[in-house]
Amino acid sequence: MSYYEICALQESGKGQTVYDSEQMVPYYTDGSMWVGFDDEISLAIKIDWLVSEGYGGAMVWALPLDDFRQTCSKSNRKFPLLNTIKDGLIIAENGGTLTTPALPTGVFTAVLTTPGSTKQGSSSSTTQGGSGSTTQGGTSSGFPLLRETQWTLC
Repeated sequence: MSYYEICALQESGKGQTVYDSEQMVPYYTDGSMWVGFDDEISLAIKIDWLVSEGYGGAMVWALPLDDFRQTCSKSNRKFPLLNTIKDGLIIAENGGTLTTPALPTGVFTAVLTTPGSTKQGSSSSTTQGGSGSTTQGGTSSGFPLLRETQWTLC
């Protein structure tokens, strides 16, 4: 699913976006749908790590999956994801210091739980589960876990 499609889902008012504080990435849920994705914040965190580890570049899966029409109301430019990567790498190349952004406040935070646990997070609205939370039935947060992926190359 493309970033602009995820933005449209978020802006529809249905479902919720959760920031997983352990993995430092967002995911969107609506009923039985679960979509993991990167946004500008999670990519800035990844670029900061990439630079701190001494890597010299980054790769993306597909360019047209970004918001190339600037349809996301939270984006102030076209290609916000690619520009976040580019900006972070340019800052690092020019000797600048990258600042790792904090996860957004006032949003849902994933809370790691185990089966039968009733642990609640510190924010006013929490979601039980999150990545890494597995139940006996092989699901995470009520969603099936992907055990194997077969990629088709064109």
